[in-house]
Amino acid sequence: QGPGLAMSRSIGDLNAHRIGVSHAPDVKEFKVDASARMILLASDGVWDMLDNEEAVDIAARASGDCRGDPAFASAQVCETALRSWEFKEFRVDDITAVLVFLPPPVPSQGQTSTYTPFSPQRS
Repeated sequence: QGPGLAMSRSIGDLNAHRIGVSHAPDVKEFKVDASARMILLASDGVWDMLDNEEAVDIAARASGDCRGDPAFASAQVCETALRSWEFKEFRVDDITAVLVFLPPPVPSQGQTSTYTPFSPQRS
């Protein structure tokens, strides 16, 4: 019997490697269009408790529409996930978030800026 699955232990963990744990990351590329205001990277401890819209909305409000402190805004996302874990479960998973604000697009010569305040897309 070994320890539970701990992703941070996957590098060099020969026991876990035998059951399919790999140190190789999953990498995906995305095109970011001009309307993108932020990139929010978070661990499953956040995504298990908050959906995309909730997390982005929390970050946008906490940062004053992506103009404030990204560290404070990501901490608010983590705090909200933590409170949700404590309310719904008897345990708490790892909770980590990194938030990067993207600069407004630079208008082409002769055009005016089309930058609009952040508004989460609602489905």
